[in-house]
Amino acid sequence: MAEVLQLRGVGQFAGPRVLFSGIDLTLSAGQRLGLVGANGSGKSTLLKILAGAEKAAEGSRTHGSHLRVALLDQEPVLDTESTLLDFVTDRLACEPGVPPGQDSQVVARRALSQAGLEDPQAVIASLSGGWARRLALIAEIATAPDLLILDEPTNHLDLDGIQWLEQRLCSLRSALVMVSHDRRFLEAVCTRMAEIDPRHEGGFFACSGSYSDFLQQREQAFSDLRGREASLNSQLGEEIRYLRQGPKARTSKNATRVARAHENIAELDRVRRLNREQELQAGFAATGRKTRRLLVAEGLAARPGGQDCIRDLDLVLSPGRRIGLVGANGSGKTTLLRTLLGERQPDAGEIRRAPDLRVVYFDQAREQIDAADTVRKALSPEGDTVVVGSRQIHVKSWARQLLFRDEQLDQPVRTLSGGERARLLIARLMRTPADVLLLDEPTNDLDIPTLEALEQRLLEFEGAVVLVTHDRFLMDRVCTSLLALDGDGKGNGVTRELADLAQWEASRQDGAAGATEKGSASKSRSGKSRKPAGSQADAGERTPGKHDERPARAQAKLSYNEKRELDAMEEAVLTAEARVESLQERAGTESAGAQLHSIYAELNEAQAEVERLYERWAELDARA
Repeated sequence: MAEVLQLRGVGQFAGPRVLFSGIDLTLSAGQRLGLVGANGSGKSTLLKILAGAEKAAEGSRTHGSHLRVALLDQEPVLDTESTLLDFVTDRLACEPGVPPGQDSQVVARRALSQAGLEDPQAVIASLSGGWARRLALIAEIATAPDLLILDEPTNHLDLDGIQWLEQRLCSLRSALVMVSHDRRFLEAVCTRMAEIDPRHEGGFFACSGSYSDFLQQREQAFSDLRGREASLNSQLGEEIRYLRQGPKARTSKNATRVARAHENIAELDRVRRLNREQELQAGFAATGRKTRRLLVAEGLAARPGGQDCIRDLDLVLSPGRRIGLVGANGSGKTTLLRTLLGERQPDAGEIRRAPDLRVVYFDQAREQIDAADTVRKALSPEGDTVVVGSRQIHVKSWARQLLFRDEQLDQPVRTLSGGERARLLIARLMRTPADVLLLDEPTNDLDIPTLEALEQRLLEFEGAVVLVTHDRFLMDRVCTSLLALDGDGKGNGVTRELADLAQWEASRQDGAAGATEKGSASKSRSGKSRKPAGSQADAGERTPGKHDERPARAQAKLSYNEKRELDAMEEAVLTAEARVESLQERAGTESAGAQLHSIYAELNEAQAEVERLYERWAELDARA
């Protein structure tokens, strides 16, 4: 593969703090490098150095002549008054990627069509956040750069958008470097991985392979470092015992041994610092309320702008229930959260809340934090003491639990990375005891260690959770059921309950989105399996709506063996779903790459078996 760019001995600082040093990196055409690391570790800085937009404090950056680089920032600025066609055409004019003999507008129209943006004359201001992100991405890809650099490209994309981007990036011929904390996205796209982390030598670690391969190789590197610490401990113990022997150990003949002991002490201190791992320690505070029906919605409808977004939704939130909302951008996920919160009134139906219900809401736009405030004030508005649940904690201790450094306390919030600002808002939510958490994209910009800690804190939370996230890994691990909002803002408004993302994706691929059942309050994984679409409803379960009606046709009655199969079907489904849940839990805790490969293979088989059983159940039930 043709070499595109080289970094040699590159280092950078943030004030007195070393971000990374001694980085050697070679990028080649067709290579797709994923870059991960903690919030504020210097990932965006390294991207800018690669793009030539920022000069490194140390080292060199070399490349061939006429290198064409396209860089898309975390939050690109778009001219909202421009049309989609003009925006892409102007971008092509800045970085010519048009093949000889082709018109730039033809190339721009083709790019827009590939991104699903069918109206080239639409104004950017009319796009949702997800579609605006698609536009920014396709405009950079259309320039056909030698090196494409993307900073958090999946932010604001819905699940369809993420899958579209996966396919588009995997077909690139150029070199690609991207920062992302979406673990499934990294696994699907990357051929090489790198991490900025002070626990690595020079603060940087890179390896070939997928994300799961990276996890395996990184764990081996950390294991070697732990082995180094144990070896130094052993050597130092021998040296200290020798030095304690008295005058004999202090003769000039043994001066070198004394010096070696001091060197080992310094090296052991350095290795111990490298081995020190930090993680988010704070958690969400629950009220401990035992009410089984915290919030009940019946016949709920939302029609923002006069168009059906949600209709006929029945929903019950109870302690321990964690619902994930899925659907395209504009399908009504944020509208539903704001309706449940009480910020907007339902257009039909009713919502009943338990007395003195305490609801905590995470705002996707993060408008609840003043960017001019210091980190100290954002964490503790009333002084140096923070009340977390029923405990009082000093703000410095609270900040450390949230992975903020002491010197960051007096920084303005606007100087923080996106992930650090997200941690501030999550910290504010954690201070308030809640019965219900309504979380709108809490995972945007969070680094992977914080995501893993957030997953665990949500699993430990005793109240109810309604979660909007495009992090498929987190949703599969945390949510007990999903609510699919397949309304597209065009008068659809259909909702339906599912067990997991695999079922949602399969149903969309099969074209089943237009013939589904309405949302229900029954819980998919609570020991009672869901009925297949079109089945006869038992008492206490939802009844099929008009969409379940099928043209009458003659069908063979069930044989004796088929009746026995139908009688045993619910138990078979429960067993299959339990296996899926067990594998998802294993995948969430496993770090070894080889094991992850094996678990994902088993998980795919198990999910396919669940779908096969539901299809068979529906078939038998229709003939019963």
